[in-house]
Amino acid sequence: MSSQAQTEKRVARLEDTVAIANTKMEFVRQIDTAINNGETLTTLPPSISDSAIMTIAAPLHATWTAQEGIAAMRHASFSLCFLGSEQIHLDEHDPDLAVGQWVSWHPMTLGGSAWLVAGRIRDEFARRNGRWQLTRIEFTPEICTPWQVGWGSQRLTGVIG
Repeated sequence: MSSQAQTEKRVARLEDTVAIANTKMEFVRQIDTAINNGETLTTLPPSISDSAIMTIAAPLHATWTAQEGIAAMRHASFSLCFLGSEQIHLDEHDPDLAVGQWVSWHPMTLGGSAWLVAGRIRDEFARRNGRWQLTRIEFTPEICTPWQVGWGSQRLTGVIG
């Protein structure tokens, strides 16, 4: 392979990596925005495949279709998902498949109670019609605890001022 071809291949892989990261962030933002605006998503965001599977490990042990997973989010009234430690691995044999991993820190309100949920996310992606989509979302909670004080019960100005 010529150095020009190698460079083009490397650039294409970098572009795919950025597109996959953007796909994940688009999905997270759409979910947070819908929850925080009190909206119910009736259709799947374009960033997730119609056939996607969502799983949550212990203590919940839940597996849902994408539609069921989105519907389960109706129990949340506040959501702000932070993602970090991004790792995206493009499949060496199939240029249309990839796996992404993140650590999440997720303050949220479920059933009227404030919670802090943190854990590890492993996603699978497939490129379909030139667009990357989530095909599997696996979440492993590491921290799942009620936020005892709650959101906004103590103002920042009262703490530092």
